[in-house]
Amino acid sequence: MTKRECAIVMAYTGYCMLSGDDLEIFNKYAEEKMGRPLYTHEYYTLAKEIQKRAKEDFLELCQSARDEENKKEKIRDMIDEEIKKLQPSYKHIAAIKLLESIKEKI
Repeated sequence: MTKRECAIVMAYTGYCMLSGDDLEIFNKYAEEKMGRPLYTHEYYTLAKEIQKRAKEDFLELCQSARDEENKKEKIRDMIDEEIKKLQPSYKHIAAIKLLESIKEKI
């Protein structure tokens, strides 16, 4: 997850996911959503409005995570199919091991 994605989750859920200098990423995101610079004391009173404006980004982030997992599952399935094709032949053991190691890393 990128720090910008953490800022999106933070804006929508209210859970602090950034600290130190990285809070500036959240501040810039919140200002982007509000369309103006924000003072520190405003964050509490604007929390619900920031959350409302971050909702679309948050849902898009959730959808992209599901899409990414689906892509990984399809790749794993393709690798399994290739392994099945190679199984009968002894000379393909190295290729099978390579494909299995790739599958584990996905």
